Amino acid sequence: MQGVTLTAAPDVIELPALALVLLVGVPGSGRSAFARHFAPDEVFDARAFPDADALRAAVVARLAAGELAVVIAPAV
Repeated sequence: MQGVTLTAAPDVIELPALALVLLVGVPGSGRSAFARHFAPDEVFDARAFPDADALRAAVVARLAAGELAVVIAPAV
């Protein structure tokens, strides 16, 4: 498995290939903007799923395949 390196100048964030990244915050906080640093197939927007179970199933399937998953969620 190869890790992921994000470059958000001037910082660099290194992630293992198998990782779960949660982007949680209020509207306008930059969650979606930050998510654009990842490949589209790595990102799961909670608003695009009918319920939490569907989101969880999609994320678990990706993680089970040994791949990175990024979840964008509203503030809780």
